[in-house]
Amino acid sequence: MTHGDPHQAHQLLSTMSKAVARVRLIHKSSRKADFDREVSSIVTTIGAKDIPTQINQLGTLGYQQNHLRPIHDLYLEWLSGIGIIQDWEKLSFLSVQDLSTREGIILALESGEILSSSHLQSIMNLDLIFTASFLPFVTAKNADESRLIKDIIKRIDNLVNSYQDYDRYRGILAALVSRRTILFKKCLKILSEMVDQGYYFHDIEQCLNVTFLSNNRAILADWLTGGKGIDYFLSAIRKSGDYSWVAWVKEQYDAGKLSIGQAIGTTLACVSTLPSWVKQDLAIMIEQRESYHLRSAAKRGVNRALAQWVMEHYAEFVHPSNSTFYDLNLVLVGCGDDQLFQQMFEKFNSYPPHIQELLLYAFRDLDESWMVRFQENYLSTGDHHVFHLLFEKVYVAITDNKAEEWTQNQNERVQTHGWKTLVKKHQNAIVPRLIENLPESFNNVSFVPTLKAIQELNEPPTYIVDELWKRLRGQIQPTLMQDMLYALAMVYPIGIASIVGQLKDNPHFLPDYHLYRFLQLLKEWSQRSGTHLRVKTANGDEEFPEYLLLNRLATRDSDHFLAHAIKVVNSNRILDFLVPRIEAGNANLYSLLIKSGGPATYHPAIATYVMGFPTDKSVANMFQLFSSCWHTFPETKLIEMLDKIIESDDKQDNLFKFINQISKHPQETYQAFHKRLLDVLFKLPEIHNHPYRDMASILTNYSTDILTELLEPFLSENRPQTLWLIRLIESNSETKLIDEEGQWIKKGALSIKFFSASFWTCKN
Repeated sequence: MTHGDPHQAHQLLSTMSKAVARVRLIHKSSRKADFDREVSSIVTTIGAKDIPTQINQLGTLGYQQNHLRPIHDLYLEWLSGIGIIQDWEKLSFLSVQDLSTREGIILALESGEILSSSHLQSIMNLDLIFTASFLPFVTAKNADESRLIKDIIKRIDNLVNSYQDYDRYRGILAALVSRRTILFKKCLKILSEMVDQGYYFHDIEQCLNVTFLSNNRAILADWLTGGKGIDYFLSAIRKSGDYSWVAWVKEQYDAGKLSIGQAIGTTLACVSTLPSWVKQDLAIMIEQRESYHLRSAAKRGVNRALAQWVMEHYAEFVHPSNSTFYDLNLVLVGCGDDQLFQQMFEKFNSYPPHIQELLLYAFRDLDESWMVRFQENYLSTGDHHVFHLLFEKVYVAITDNKAEEWTQNQNERVQTHGWKTLVKKHQNAIVPRLIENLPESFNNVSFVPTLKAIQELNEPPTYIVDELWKRLRGQIQPTLMQDMLYALAMVYPIGIASIVGQLKDNPHFLPDYHLYRFLQLLKEWSQRSGTHLRVKTANGDEEFPEYLLLNRLATRDSDHFLAHAIKVVNSNRILDFLVPRIEAGNANLYSLLIKSGGPATYHPAIATYVMGFPTDKSVANMFQLFSSCWHTFPETKLIEMLDKIIESDDKQDNLFKFINQISKHPQETYQAFHKRLLDVLFKLPEIHNHPYRDMASILTNYSTDILTELLEPFLSENRPQTLWLIRLIESNSETKLIDEEGQWIKKGALSIKFFSASFWTCKN
């Protein structure tokens, strides 16, 4: 490309952007092969054969494994936005359907891409919020264009003033994104009413432009008298970090229109100093348990003065019984520097123990050199209650001399950390010393530092196994046995195999708690090795974990650790063993089943048994047993569960819980069940957002055709609720499903008529 040739530069950008947009919207891919084909097609049309070479020379659109890899994701979005606008007749309908294109189009407009009248005329009946987002970038050149803008504004105004909350919600979003002052004032009033009713506007911040808000701060100030929902706007202001808001915030605070937390939190997010009035009232805000308002300033990370103030007053406000320390630590870490932390380090001895404990959480979030310094200075105290964080990690930066010093400490935890540090640094070279410092026998011994340190070895030598087993005699304490299991498990693969050998001959060798821990270790060992152990019994071959647990359950039915073991083994064989005994009246075994969290998948016998309880108990127990596996149930059983819920005393809460649990693992093939679920949900009084969001998650993966079939019958009888639900599905899937009239949008089903050749220009 010739330097300074605007025509060639325009052709290159136009070709790249159109090709990117077509690949995204037509091919639904990011494949370079599709991009090259589109470039070739465009080049043929415009007769610019050098463009493919120029694209490669430019280097901003790389590729990897036949997929486009741009220099930045936003660059690709920007190109896509330009391409959509320039190729509007071909791509506009697809762009309306694909909500993920919105960001790129706005980026293109902000960079100066020009709109024509057809852009608004062709989509205003499809998506009014999308249309409204174009209004800040256009100005009318003649009477026809002026009438069109007025028509769009009128439509938004009608939504804002609708009697339907669904329309008002969307009207507020359209009014805000349009950045039209005449709509802004009206939408604030409706926003306040809906917030007061309990609505949460989860997508409002993306519609807010801080510059527009700044230009209309007088309207915002008037609305604050009794207005509700200001935190949405304050959040946007805080994220902007715009200093010009500081005086306005102070005025509203002095007038009693903002709370102390709202005012201070917003101000500190926009300054790098500590204004005198903030300094005066900051302690009051923290004492009122509103320290969370400091999080925006902490995230921005530029207010060194705030961090200094927090350091100086830290001990006055933090207490283990509340979360104030968490917010103050965020400020220290986000806004502090090495000099400030050095001051705190030097003052550390002067702090009370509970302050020392909580302040260490801040140092832990810095680079590890600080925790190394704290270990060197305080770990030898052995005070695990205050300095427990110092025992969490082992650092190779600790010197051998310091580690050796710890191994000689009277406190066993400190000794252990010393040995762990040496192991971390020297690995198997230190093993002979570990063995040398093991007791001759583990009889009546609870704590062996070198046994714990073995767990830090990456690849322990196999002879450790024999060294440990020969010491296992006499009265073995629970803690020692646990450490023994973990140490053996580190010696892969023979460590676990040696425990298996003991249990094969004596299934009751381990107490219930240690059996549970062993089963966890065996599961990890099996996953790593790809080996699943079986054992020959009188009943034939059995999975070894099942064999162990069945032996235990045959004689014991009340230890809660067995419930954990049931969950680890997760076997239908175990469940089949439990069911007849539970049906025969063994309440202890049923209690174990409940505590285990239930089966990982649908179990017909257990479901049938629990469904036979009185309604309320049945529903409560089904939630306890099957909360994470509804997606494995037959559709008929889900409908049966729904019928139980309808009969329960707490029908509404149970229904919402059921929908929430199902939404975690939606089963998209159960149309009859989902239709029944919708019918029950829509017959309840209209609910604000919840549980429609969960219901939307359940339905999001359905195709448009199936959604149409499923939801169309509800549009006539339960139109507002159904429209709420569809809009939430659109948000989840980033796909436009219905137009402004509530009619289904189907690919190829709509012919977009373009307004004739008048043009709009961008505002400067």
